[in-house]
Amino acid sequence: MRSLIIAVTLLLAAVAPAATCVVHLEAPTYKGQRFFLARHADLVTPRSFALADGIIGEDGRATIVVDIDGTIKANLRIGDVSSDLFLRAHTYHVRMPAAGPEVLRSINRTAHVPLEFDSIGALDANMLTTDLYERLDAFVAGRFQRSDTSATAGRTRTIVATTAADRARTDTFASKLERFYAEVDDPWFQCELTYSIASLHLGPLANDRALHERYLDGRPVRYDVPAYVQFVRDLFAEQLMRGPFRTHEAELRRAITAADVPALKALLASNDLLKDDRLNELVLLMELHAQHPGKTFDREGILRVLDQLATGSTYPEHRLIAGDMVHDLTYMRNGSRLPAFRLTDREGRLVRLDQLAEGPTVIALSATWCTLCAQELAGLEALYKEFGEEVRFLVLLMEEDDARFQRSAQRTPGHRWSWLRTGDDRTVMDSLHVRSIPSFLLAEDGVVVASPAPTPSRGLAGLLHPYAVKAREQRTLRPDRGRPDPKR
Repeated sequence: MRSLIIAVTLLLAAVAPAATCVVHLEAPTYKGQRFFLARHADLVTPRSFALADGIIGEDGRATIVVDIDGTIKANLRIGDVSSDLFLRAHTYHVRMPAAGPEVLRSINRTAHVPLEFDSIGALDANMLTTDLYERLDAFVAGRFQRSDTSATAGRTRTIVATTAADRARTDTFASKLERFYAEVDDPWFQCELTYSIASLHLGPLANDRALHERYLDGRPVRYDVPAYVQFVRDLFAEQLMRGPFRTHEAELRRAITAADVPALKALLASNDLLKDDRLNELVLLMELHAQHPGKTFDREGILRVLDQLATGSTYPEHRLIAGDMVHDLTYMRNGSRLPAFRLTDREGRLVRLDQLAEGPTVIALSATWCTLCAQELAGLEALYKEFGEEVRFLVLLMEEDDARFQRSAQRTPGHRWSWLRTGDDRTVMDSLHVRSIPSFLLAEDGVVVASPAPTPSRGLAGLLHPYAVKAREQRTLRPDRGRPDPKR
């Protein structure tokens, strides 16, 4: 067996007919727990789709059968532990090890562990990419060490060439990599190799035109190759701001507000590296998606442009990407309704989230294993004491085991508010458009007011105060109004 750590994001499949992939999973540490296998919708947005889910048997095993196209990168998750793997039309035998104390965890206590593969060929995508990424990581780490003496204190290190010596070392390393993998007859991997090398050439000394001519000009756009998409993203990063915004600001603003796609593409094409219509439109999508959270451009105009491309782009890949962008930017935004999924309360009853959110409602998403969640829930208890008469508080706990759920609800401050068990279900986080926990939302009568809302430690009280003032005024005028149901 061999441990594999996959650190790149592969999302779209190649254009091959759908075929069956079988994963025989061994996870003895996770007996009886639910697993989730998911893939991303595309390489540009964070949207993902479930491929399969089920329960690990008492023998610590499970078999997963899915239909896939080409090569996809999937994520296998059990509880707060996840692993990445590349899937093709093949049968895999994998083992998910336990996450020991030595495994690094993110701020929300999730852990990434390497899968162990059995009976896998040396030319499998998992083996090839792991070997490639390890070599790239070692090269970058070595370059950091060599440049440490000249680095200023606190300066952020990058993986790009910053000196002529760096560029020479990069060229030598790239030639060695190309020779080493020259006999690998795998077009997808060769493309991943090419654009992984290309990204090493980016930086202050990079010649954008030379890179474009070498790696992009006359070549097809590869939506299924993560290194390609990352290279395009980095090469044309801030293209709207570096180009049209500096030279034709008023025209650019008008084109976005009017959702004039041809005008926007023409502005981008003023950079002759973006004369190719397909590449031009892909960069436009990336740039508009990146600019939407800011205040420079009309956000509704950006959404209208994306809507147009989601329905009318000449390129089916762009219709998919634009649609996923619209979903990412609008789902669970202010004014939308809460999803109607079911949860379990402390009495074991199934309840609907949207029906519970009557009046102003704080919704907190937490988990039993999340240390930071416990700290924020303690802050939420202080807010409950101040605003509990006027605002409803719901805490959604990601926990499948009812006994652990009940114990956590009993010992955690705030046991008087409504505790709801979600189950260990990633779809709950996806339904609420939550990327990590702890996470807080504010709704009123089932309609989203703030998503995400500030945490208790970062200003949630400021959103709740107006509701309290209004309710207290109503109680002064009408003593029978403005008071929440005492049973909740």
